Amino acid sequence: MSRRYTCLLTLVVCASPLLAQYEYAGFPSDPGYDFRRSNQQQTISVPLQGRLELPDNVEPTRLRVLLLDSGRRAVVAETYCSFNGNFDFHSVPSGIYDLQVRNLNGEVIHQTSVSLPTATSLNIKLTNRTPNISAKSVSAKRLSHKIPKDARKDYEKAREQLISGKTKDVKEIKEIETRLARAVHADPEFFEALSALGAIYLQTGRFQQSIATLNSAMAIDDHDAAACSNLALAYLQVHQLSEAEAAARHSIDANALNPRARFFLAISLLEQGKAHQEAVFQLKQARDAFPPAKNLLARLEVEWKGTASAKLLDNSAANSASTSPSSLQSLR
Repeated sequence: MSRRYTCLLTLVVCASPLLAQYEYAGFPSDPGYDFRRSNQQQTISVPLQGRLELPDNVEPTRLRVLLLDSGRRAVVAETYCSFNGNFDFHSVPSGIYDLQVRNLNGEVIHQTSVSLPTATSLNIKLTNRTPNISAKSVSAKRLSHKIPKDARKDYEKAREQLISGKTKDVKEIKEIETRLARAVHADPEFFEALSALGAIYLQTGRFQQSIATLNSAMAIDDHDAAACSNLALAYLQVHQLSEAEAAARHSIDANALNPRARFFLAISLLEQGKAHQEAVFQLKQARDAFPPAKNLLARLEVEWKGTASAKLLDNSAANSASTSPSSLQSLR
């Protein structure tokens, strides 16, 4: 089977790994918040500062703090913790918010309510017994690795551009790539920078570079769902099907709810001409959350229905041919 289904891996699918790394689990970001806020009578904005007290085996810079408007289910602001556990929101409108601390998998470690301007300073103590204090799929090597300040700075700037959606202009993509490459050069074991750079290479069609970069990331943590999913897509683009299948399965092992990985696994199976039943199962699992999976499943159903009809006609013709002599014999 020669690339019958990999043609479905369009730029739309290729672009999705970039933002997939920064999607919030739970509340989505709300791009219209600032505009609406300017039209409301919320004239008081205050800073909010805090500090996380963490176990020794958890690096604060791997955690992020989010302020959520629970009424509109929107992220108002978010930031990463500094190396000493401090976090800071420079200007937040007065009101009541949910404050969440999340790990690298987007799982909520801690949640509390914050009323501004009543409380402008927080101290949050987390222990080893805190649920999800460290992401289960994150390697110890990745968690314990100390990221140099310059590398973190370049990565954060690139990350801000990615979150803002500035990935369509060639100049902006090049700027993001340069910053990520600089971060990787400063720290070759900076997993997040390697993963994001691999996604950039993937989006811009440099699939071999993407594979090499993502495999470098996998050497640090081979159980990251987003990076494994991107690697599966990169392998599919160069028609390395068994490698794509393995990477997709790794991604599903890390996050069973990952529809992109299930879609890529289905394509790798179909291209290899094996396990059609599993491919259909994976597509059915992904179709509600990932439209390309729904489209491919519909296409397969049409193809297989047509094939079944053709086989039925062939069998009918064969049966007619086999019965003709006996029929003629009976007439003699």
